[in-house]
Amino acid sequence: MEPCSCAISEMEPQGNDASILSIWNNALFQKTRQYLIDGMKAPGKIPTDDPSIFDCCASCPVAEPQRFQSSEDYYAILKNMLRRFKRRPGQMIRKLLNLNRLVNAGAKGVSAVDAKPVIANIDATNLCNIRCLECSVGSDEHPHPRGFMPFLVYEKILGEIGHGLYYAELFRYGEPLLNPDILKMIRLAEKKYGIMTAISSNFAMPLTDEFLRGVVESGLSELVVAADDIDQDLYEKYRVSGNVHTVIDNVERLVKIRKEMNSHHPSIRWQTLIFSFNEDRKEIIEKFVMDLGVDKFSYRPAYLSPKNYDLRPKETELRGHHSDKKSQIQKAELDCQDIELGTECKLTVDVIQNAFREEMPASSETGGIRVGIKLADKNKSEVADFGRIFFDKALQPDETVRLTKGLRFDEVEELDRVAYLKIDLVFENRFWFEQNLEIQSNPYYLAVKFKELAEVEVSAGNPSN
Repeated sequence: MEPCSCAISEMEPQGNDASILSIWNNALFQKTRQYLIDGMKAPGKIPTDDPSIFDCCASCPVAEPQRFQSSEDYYAILKNMLRRFKRRPGQMIRKLLNLNRLVNAGAKGVSAVDAKPVIANIDATNLCNIRCLECSVGSDEHPHPRGFMPFLVYEKILGEIGHGLYYAELFRYGEPLLNPDILKMIRLAEKKYGIMTAISSNFAMPLTDEFLRGVVESGLSELVVAADDIDQDLYEKYRVSGNVHTVIDNVERLVKIRKEMNSHHPSIRWQTLIFSFNEDRKEIIEKFVMDLGVDKFSYRPAYLSPKNYDLRPKETELRGHHSDKKSQIQKAELDCQDIELGTECKLTVDVIQNAFREEMPASSETGGIRVGIKLADKNKSEVADFGRIFFDKALQPDETVRLTKGLRFDEVEELDRVAYLKIDLVFENRFWFEQNLEIQSNPYYLAVKFKELAEVEVSAGNPSN
């Protein structure tokens, strides 16, 4: 059980007999709620090093306006709950009273809440049939044991919190349709507890008509089909091993079956992430998928780590960038013009603390904020992480400091690719300032040239007799 879809929990794995409500109000959740109420509502606060709150919340890279549920979000929940009121008045009144207690607790800044969750993310499985580039499951980096959530565990969860839940996402890390009990899970939530359910699926496995009828019959409220193009060559640039033709065939048949069954459920939304290879194809993709009969089309930026920056769209608005991005690295220079391997060069970096509106603490031996140095090629794509420079004192807002570090390049692999030092601030083990959507710094690129490589090029261009 974790606080948001970004989190990899620091909590010990819970057994099948663990109480969801006891976890919901344990010390870790209470302190995290208080931190979010007191600290993270104010942009410009230094992320905390407190180990007793969720690390993902301490270093949250999501911009402040997107971090908290707005009053409009709650009104949307209320509106949808009222739509179900006629069919299940007693059940909906119970959910509304629970929602009211939860909202009041938030308004009062109470960290221990006398209410059940109204929204839950319950992961049906952390197995998947394709390999998306940024997915921890696809890259085999996922830290939890693999498998399916047992139906009995799922029943226990809903038995404990289902009467308060309004909305449940039955997906997170894996492909939910792989779980053999997924239709039973949807039916239990929708038909016994009155919970609106949503599934996000790559929809890229062959599905029978019988299974698709089961999806409609289950009462699933929303199906999100995650596919980024309708051209196979472009689609598989990010969703490796997937087949978009299978996706399209499944969608066509589901739309047909839903119509035959005279049902409005599930609402089908085709979701396309924006990359460099499809940012100019929005209208083409949207027209195609709407003609298939889906109900909605969404087009949203993808989160991309530096290893996949070559897939970022060129249009800055699509990348979610600030128009007034700042640089914390004001200037950097080396005392070597043509770098000789085996010798040390001194790097001098001028830094300004303009990321936070409060004091930025000095670096610690175990973490904190530091100057990070990476190697980059001629296209400014990252080649390797190269080093750190510590801050030996705290910096006040708009204070500047000059730092130095000796650099040697003797053991650098792929030295022939290196054209720049890429310099930025990094909150160690959490995020680079360039990646944090609230800070969004501009890294500093310092061009470098190596004497040995230059001599090799000259020799190759002028062979001796």
